[in-house]
Amino acid sequence: MKDRTKSRYRPKRLRHRPTSVEGIDYDGTPECAGEIIAWSNGKFMLDDYGRLCALTPDGLRYVPEGGTAVLGVIGEPYMLMPEVKAVAYVELADNDHRAPLTIERVRQLVADSRTIADSDGLRQVIAQLGAHSEALMA
Repeated sequence: MKDRTKSRYRPKRLRHRPTSVEGIDYDGTPECAGEIIAWSNGKFMLDDYGRLCALTPDGLRYVPEGGTAVLGVIGEPYMLMPEVKAVAYVELADNDHRAPLTIERVRQLVADSRTIADSDGLRQVIAQLGAHSEALMA
């Protein structure tokens, strides 16, 4: 038997970075489906039977009533079952910026901070940069 401890293909331990995503809880109504489709710019759609779904790299995925239609960190559509959402996700306040920012966004915030004249705008930039730093250390 091969010694797995010396294999270059052995499993690595990975830590998931803190991120935030957007989603809409689907209540099963046509009005809610329409809102989700509009919000997602067509990444979610109705199939021939009127079921809310999204075409993902893993195939067609349906959003059941009570599920949440989500756009992920790179804008990819997916859905959360209520049980998974309850265990793994928390709702964030509108001004919660704990997810790490892209380097482009950090540079933009720094540039914006040089021209912002109002203290509320500067507080917002500081909050975003501070939360970004905390997210990287988590």
